[in-house]
Amino acid sequence: EYSRRLQQAVKSKLQVVQKKANTDHQKERQKERARTLKDKRRAKAEKKAQGQSATASSTARSTAKFGEVVQRPPSFSKDTLKSLSKGQAVKSSAANLSDYASQVRNAYEEMKKKR
Repeated sequence: EYSRRLQQAVKSKLQVVQKKANTDHQKERQKERARTLKDKRRAKAEKKAQGQSATASSTARSTAKFGEVVQRPPSFSKDTLKSLSKGQAVKSSAANLSDYASQVRNAYEEMKKKR
């Protein structure tokens, strides 16, 4: 019984001594990293808040109530408008199906020439 308790006490003390300890330099690096991450998050949140306030002020309108008939075009965010314009650019490049097919054939021919 005594030897078991003694072994346990020695083991617990050795565990504390053998445990990996962060040096002062490592602690400073971790603190600095945490600070920079916190600053980045804060800057991103401020940028997002500024963008939302700008869009909110530019699109200041009353919201439609349930059942109300609204006669106005839909309003989209900048990101949505950007993605919509990308889709329209691709569609406008080929007026009809035959033009598109010829463009694809030309593209394949270009690829074969490059090989």
